[in-house]
Amino acid sequence: MFDYITSGIVAACLLAYLGWAMFQPEKF
Repeated sequence: MFDYITSGIVAACLLAYLGWAMFQPEKF
């Protein structure tokens, strides 16, 4: 259960970072 929650948080952070980078390519 803990591993599932950890992987979910990591995946959410990665998606959020990629989405932010897409909207700000000059800073990526």
